[in-house]
Amino acid sequence: MRIAARVLGLLFLLAAALVLGADLAASGDGSETALEPLGALWYSLSPASLNLVQALIERYVWEPLWDPVLITALQWPAAAAFAVPGAVLTGVSFLRRPVRDDKAGDGNSAEPRAGAAPRS
Repeated sequence: MRIAARVLGLLFLLAAALVLGADLAASGDGSETALEPLGALWYSLSPASLNLVQALIERYVWEPLWDPVLITALQWPAAAAFAVPGAVLTGVSFLRRPVRDDKAGDGNSAEPRAGAAPRS
């Protein structure tokens, strides 16, 4: 599970870097840097899928989820929309699970850990 989170997080971070690079290259003529919103990027890549997702969410999931929740998210800069989940997934993938004292996982193990003081 940690490997999948790490790979997915790194893919999100790569996408964020590519989108940010494209935004910076587009504003390379000395004009003001404008970050492309996620919705505009999605629409430029596949307008049919954006319309399909909107119709599915409004009809079958919950209409208020599309407007205002997802509309707000689609107005975020695309680089940030990819970077935030990428950083979270990558960070979570490096967390360690706590070591359990017992092998069965039920908290009733009779064997003490090596180096552990005996209970009195």
